[in-house]
Amino acid sequence: MPFSRFSLPAGAIALLCASAALALSTDHGASRQTEFLCDNGERLTLYTHDATLRLRTGAGVFALHVERENQLHGVDLRLERDGDALRLHRADAVRPIACASISRHT
Repeated sequence: MPFSRFSLPAGAIALLCASAALALSTDHGASRQTEFLCDNGERLTLYTHDATLRLRTGAGVFALHVERENQLHGVDLRLERDGDALRLHRADAVRPIACASISRHT
């Protein structure tokens, strides 16, 4: 079966259009990931992407909201940031857990 002389350029154009659409749909917003080590040995990761904040703990991933400057809250937890450190307040805990930043990725 002979191929049309236009099939290669048409395929190349389709591939180019698909690549351009994929590149334009990729989110290029600012994102940052900061890892913390807490006094009790727990590791936390705070993900920041544009206006979205998430905290990964051993118990799962929690969406966070800004309560006021340097204070974030989620379901059954609250964070207080102080430079490269934070305090994790859990609803069922008597005292907050102190955590220090160990790495940051952008």
